[in-house]
Amino acid sequence: MKDKKIVGIIAAAVGGVLLLLVAVLLLDFFIPGGNGHTHDFKELLSYDNEKHILACKCGKKEEAEHEYGEGEVLTEATCQKGGTDKYVCKLCPNFKLENTDKTDEHSYDEGICLYCKDIVPTDEMYFEFTLLEDGTYSVAQKKVSLYPRNIRIPESYKGKPVTAISESGFEDNSRIYSVYIPDSLKEIGYSAFYECVNLEYIRIGENVKSIPRFAFGACRNLKEIIMPDTLESIEAYAFSNCLILYKVDLPSSLNFIGHSAFANCKQLETMDMSDTKLTTFEESAFYACIRLQTVVLPETVTFIGTKAFSECTSLEQANIPTALQYLGDSAFENCKKLESKIVLPDTISYLGKRAFASCTNLAEVTLPSNIVVMQENIFRNCSSLVIPVLPETLVEIHYGVFYNCYKMPEYLPVSLKSIGNYAFYDVENAGDVKYDGTTSDFMSVELGISVFSDTDTVIVCTDGEIEAGKNSDAAIG
Repeated sequence: MKDKKIVGIIAAAVGGVLLLLVAVLLLDFFIPGGNGHTHDFKELLSYDNEKHILACKCGKKEEAEHEYGEGEVLTEATCQKGGTDKYVCKLCPNFKLENTDKTDEHSYDEGICLYCKDIVPTDEMYFEFTLLEDGTYSVAQKKVSLYPRNIRIPESYKGKPVTAISESGFEDNSRIYSVYIPDSLKEIGYSAFYECVNLEYIRIGENVKSIPRFAFGACRNLKEIIMPDTLESIEAYAFSNCLILYKVDLPSSLNFIGHSAFANCKQLETMDMSDTKLTTFEESAFYACIRLQTVVLPETVTFIGTKAFSECTSLEQANIPTALQYLGDSAFENCKKLESKIVLPDTISYLGKRAFASCTNLAEVTLPSNIVVMQENIFRNCSSLVIPVLPETLVEIHYGVFYNCYKMPEYLPVSLKSIGNYAFYDVENAGDVKYDGTTSDFMSVELGISVFSDTDTVIVCTDGEIEAGKNSDAAIG
């Protein structure tokens, strides 16, 4: 009996242990943190561009890479540039952007690509073709009631190339909005698109070397031009009175801008010509471009004609090329905001009358060290100008050169033989001016009328002083 009790006790103990083990196993499986627990990692703790940190409800943490879903198009790819797609992680707000390649397809609207301005071929029915002596054709508009708004000049006709646009070929066509000139074309005729008042955009092919007189003159709605790398000259009035033209990128091959080529282009703001081979700006090339603020000229320029930048009343910055030989009359007259330091090189053989007259913000100028004659009114009414050092080569100062300037120079050169009427009239800050000659030497200089009037100028000579300002003999000549 006693043995049976011992066996029962042992069996009960073993059963209890087994029950306890089963209980522990069950708890280990179902209780968070147990060895048999399946982690869900659904709670987002943090993230960065590389990974995110997730947590299970049991408290265990795990690093994981981002899982990106399908992309969303942010910007569409076009024929001009690629697009951008956005991909968002499925588990956190992190996203990445990927660039897409540009497409080979154009997006045409009324025959013109919205992005690159390519134009679909225009039906030959809208053109007149003329056989030229060299066996190629020139082209002009055909008079029809509803002309296409966007035209592409044909590259060929009857199997032969079209190489020219006829003189006045599309003149006064008020229907045209844009023009695509193909690379086969070599010549644009005189006044070809003159007064096409609704023309806004031009693309000129890569074999055109010259834009002739009046070619796009008075196209008052013209906004943008794409010029060829072969272009060498822009002739007189080519773009004059294009009132809202705002963008002109001149090719490096360009060496000549003709008379009034861009006159009255009132929306031009910047002309950076530093990469061109320009040598010549003819008369009034940029006359009255009233919003032009910055002009950058290449060092190759030798000739700036009369009134080339006159009446550019917003012009603030302009450089004078170091190779310049001729600066025409009134070249920068009335450029009221011009405040660049103007350095006039020794290469200049002619410094024109009124060249900087009424440049009221101009404060500092360096004259050529070899200048002999200063033409009349060069700096007249430059009311901020400190009159520059006058070189020892200077012989003649003509009428009104420094009329109404701000400050007299520190000295006058003994090389002077004549000073014209009103040359230093009404200079605001005068005072003592040194002269390295005697009073007799200075009085032998031919003085015009009122040379120093309305100033308090005193000429300090080696042997005395001369009251040259108000109510003096020197003042009235």
